[in-house]
Amino acid sequence: MKFDIAIKEGKEKGRTVHIESNADLSGMKIGDTVKGEVIDHKLHGYEFEITGASDLAGFPHLKEIEGAQLRKMLLKYGKGMRYKTKGLKKKKSVRGDTISADTFQVNLVAKKLSSKSFEELFGPPKVKEKKPAAEQAVPAVEGTVKHTEKKEEHKPEDKKHNEHAEHKEKKEKEVKTA
Repeated sequence: MKFDIAIKEGKEKGRTVHIESNADLSGMKIGDTVKGEVIDHKLHGYEFEITGASDLAGFPHLKEIEGAQLRKMLLKYGKGMRYKTKGLKKKKSVRGDTISADTFQVNLVAKKLSSKSFEELFGPPKVKEKKPAAEQAVPAVEGTVKHTEKKEEHKPEDKKHNEHAEHKEKKEKEVKTA
């Protein structure tokens, strides 16, 4: 089972730690508290609250539904619904509030922290480096040459404008000669 733990230590922004574990939380419900030792032996002294979950197909668990079964519910904007159109209701598949063997991911929030920080236990947070747009482009295949020169742009508006101006001048000459 995959655990996503949200932690906020001190005044820092907070971070999410992803842990894979064989812990069995079957029967627990959204809103219940879990001791850290149940998830991983490193988390001794921590206490977490279950804030959500989802199954292997990605269907979210909703606190409003009792049990662990999969149901089709009529939902408006909120959990399990990503569209924000006013008045839109849609029938979506969701699971109940109880964690079962079908649960793939559990979302947790740290309620009680231990004397050891998460940085000591799992290392510093990994920062994703943003690459400039030029570096994000697909690299050229070996043996091909990249062309960096700009080609002259063809502007059809200018051509139309020129044709229109020529036509106008032609008419003016016809009027003058007549």
